[in-house]
Amino acid sequence: MKTIFLIVAMSVATVGCQSSNKLFYIEQCKAPFSNPPSSWAQAAEREPAWAAGFEVCANKVKHVNETLSEMSFSSKLSD
Repeated sequence: MKTIFLIVAMSVATVGCQSSNKLFYIEQCKAPFSNPPSSWAQAAEREPAWAAGFEVCANKVKHVNETLSEMSFSSKLSD
């Protein structure tokens, strides 16, 4: 499997302010195939594997977003 990297940008609210800052981070994901398909039929057969791979990667991004939201919310409560 080949490794792909996604650069993810998120808006993160600054504690105690109305403004938000951009947060950039790199997420590492695994590509299910490293070679291009040899035919349209093979490409179609690979579609479920690609969809599953992107879902795993999207869940990683979602987890980071939820964690940052929880951290931001809990720090606002402690102020």
